[in-house]
This record gives sequence, C-alpha cells and structure tokens, in this order.
Amino acid sequence: MRIIWSKEETLFLKENYMTMKDDELAEKLGKTTIQIKDKRNHEHLARVTNFSKEFLISEFWRFFNENERYPLKKELKPTIGYPSGVNYERKWGSWNSFLKEIDVLGDSGWYKCDEHVLIDYYINSSIEYINDRLMVKRNKEMIMKKANNLGLYIKKEAMKNIN
Repeated sequence: MRIIWSKEETLFLKENYMTMKDDELAEKLGKTTIQIKDKRNHEHLARVTNFSKEFLISEFWRFFNENERYPLKKELKPTIGYPSGVNYERKWGSWNSFLKEIDVLGDSGWYKCDEHVLIDYYINSSIEYINDRLMVKRNKEMIMKKANNLGLYIKKEAMKNIN
C-alpha cells in the first residue's frame, strides 16, 4: 500500500529531518519510522553531520579512554554514541591520514603502539604472545620483518622458541 504524503508533510520533513529523530518526526506527522526513513530515502535526504576536526579527535580519544585501546574504523559505525569512520574520511581524506595526523600511526603503516609491543616483547616472547597484544594482527613473517626494520634481532638459538 502506497502512503500518500501531503506537500505540507513533505516540507515539514525536509525542514526538520536533520534536527529531529525519526521517531519524533513519525509522531508529529502521524507516520511510522519506516515510512519516515522511506520518504527520506525517496527525497534523497541523507543525514550528513558536519563534525569539526576537534570534535572527531576528541571522540577518538574518548573511545580510547573508555576501552583502553584505539578504535578501528569499522568499529565506530556500529558503536552507539560515536561518529562513524566516514566522518573522519571526509575531514582527512582517509582513516590512515587521520591516524597519522594525531600521531597514532607511523609512516610504515604500523600503529606506533604496535611498534612498542615489538620493542618490549620481541626478544623474549613468542609470536602468538606478541600478536595478542597488537592492534592489528599480523603473520609471523610480517612481525619478524618489522622487528628487523626496528633493529631487533633474535639469536639463532632462540629462534626455535618463537613459533
């Protein structure tokens, strides 16, 4: 069944879709939230929020403080109360550019905290132990290559302990 929208209802939706929640719009217009979403999509009324760089940076650090780790871009959208990763890409061009600007990601593409994990644990710990502490999981070869690039080497006798 097709829902008929009056010109006044459509105008009200266009004027208020950014400032009111869908359930509020539905109540005011006597429609369901599904009808509101369908009409927004039909009218091409995308909810694009223009967050400031300062706000996005503060939200990144809020996530870090609450979870004791950096957020991954893919985690932000489904995490209620945080702006999605798309907002960071709009401001910085890419997620990695954002991470580099706030000094979380090194030029090599590794999180700086992951480099510190290698520095702290590579000589005396197993690859599995190290990998469990990395932001981004890596295979053995990548971990060994990065460790070597950082100037970390293991004596041949100790290699058999690193699996």
